[in-house]
Amino acid sequence: MAPFRDLIGTFEQVSATNTLLPLQTRVMTSEDIGVYLAHCKTKYKGGILALLGMNGQGSGWATPILASCPDCVTVNIAACKTPFWNRKNLVPGLLYCSSHTRPLETACGRCREDFKQNPERCSSPGKHCGCGLRPLYGTSGLSSREEAAEIELHRVSTLLLNVDYRPDIQRDAVSWAASQKASELGLVIDNSPNMERVSELLHEHPMRSLLNRTRVLADKSSVPDLLTGKRVYANPVQTIGLLSLLHGTWANFEEWLTKNPPHREWTDRVHEAVPKPPEATRKDKNRVAKHEDRIFAKICAKYVKERQANPCLVHSEITAKFPKRYGPLFTKARLREAGVDVPDLKRAHRNKDYEKIDASLSSHVHERARLLVEEGFPKAITRTVLTRGHELAGHVGHLKAHLPRTNDALKASVEDRTAWRRRVVGLDVSTPRAQRKQQNREANREAFSFVQPVADVESVQP
Repeated sequence: MAPFRDLIGTFEQVSATNTLLPLQTRVMTSEDIGVYLAHCKTKYKGGILALLGMNGQGSGWATPILASCPDCVTVNIAACKTPFWNRKNLVPGLLYCSSHTRPLETACGRCREDFKQNPERCSSPGKHCGCGLRPLYGTSGLSSREEAAEIELHRVSTLLLNVDYRPDIQRDAVSWAASQKASELGLVIDNSPNMERVSELLHEHPMRSLLNRTRVLADKSSVPDLLTGKRVYANPVQTIGLLSLLHGTWANFEEWLTKNPPHREWTDRVHEAVPKPPEATRKDKNRVAKHEDRIFAKICAKYVKERQANPCLVHSEITAKFPKRYGPLFTKARLREAGVDVPDLKRAHRNKDYEKIDASLSSHVHERARLLVEEGFPKAITRTVLTRGHELAGHVGHLKAHLPRTNDALKASVEDRTAWRRRVVGLDVSTPRAQRKQQNREANREAFSFVQPVADVESVQP
């Protein structure tokens, strides 16, 4: 970079205006920022994706994708008269462009992975191998409310990419605002999360679908630390979602933070080096082995209680709420031998849980169908569209034999082509192909109107 410093500027200037660093470093500790900058400036360092919250289980939604907005490409022209990649559309996890309120698009996998096949795509987002750009996966079938939430997420991330915008929104402010608002809403009582109230808030929030997609508060084991300010999401997109959930909207959060800046003591505590948890000592291991039967009986009681309170949780989500040193005791085989009902979605839930799951799914389907009809959803309402947003949406297929109410709800709400056309009367659903077919039918009708029937032609006298 040094040979081009006079042309493009210093590293600080380039990183502030042409990279995602301003957004990503807002939620990092000072130690992590130093590691990340060293990785960018000098030498590769492993584990960077962990610092950015882009690896691990459930992080597939944050996969980096070379995406662009077709309208932005026509506007973002460099001095050499070549379109350039706009960084606001390259933030992993974003689906829509807030400037033009349209889905972001990308090329095929071959274009994304092998630039040798299409070298021009490196410098021009509109170039491809002939496959044609297509909207990102997950943008189809969204209601107007869900589209508005995705557009708002893009708008906020674009603002935070600007170094000069709200420099007070940093890691300490995020943890402070999350802890204070969670306590105010009754999500935390005596430093313990009220999971029932958390579930209600997630279900009622208008950004529910986006929060489910970005897995905000999906990991139950991290909820206590997130709501008490002991931990901050490493991914800024998840941070935006969490603060919007707690404060209602991002604008409400900014207004609240202006009136309630974090205390100096809080800021100092957040910026302290986070000590790594010590590994289990030999003494702890010996204690567990010595009192294994008593500890296992005690944990079984807690497991059963948690299972009854949250029937939709799977085994791994329940065991994540207990100390890790008890992990060897939590085998499914041992729990089943003790007579404990262990959930297993692959084998389906027990009969006593089917009713709760059926009630939750059927209620979700009815509510989503009503919302889609009210908003004038332009496409046909399918099973996938109706179940989207529910935590068990991916398991409806192999559980359908045990979900009669959900099956009835889907049967009543899913539209065939006739029902879809009947519902969208008055909406503009015409396409160029449909228009051409209509024009051809009218042209054929006019052409055949000049042809006389055979009987009439024979009756004409010469």
